[in-house]
Amino acid sequence: MKTSNKLVLAVVTIILLSMVGYDLALRAEYRKGEYKNRFYGMKKLPALSGYTSIDNRAANFVSVNVEKGNNAVIWTPNNW
Repeated sequence: MKTSNKLVLAVVTIILLSMVGYDLALRAEYRKGEYKNRFYGMKKLPALSGYTSIDNRAANFVSVNVEKGNNAVIWTPNNW
């Protein structure tokens, strides 16, 4: 076998193995079912207590969703 054929075979093998590895990781995440959670991709921050109003002066820059619930929780995206 020529060296160029060996290199092409090595590159194709690496690509196929990486695709199989990625597919297995993706399948494992799918089977966990966490993507169904409405807070998927978010982390919980300690909430402030004792407040009665929210002043959002940057309404055109930041999207804020306020919901009534049993406890005060702040959810932010993981990439913050």
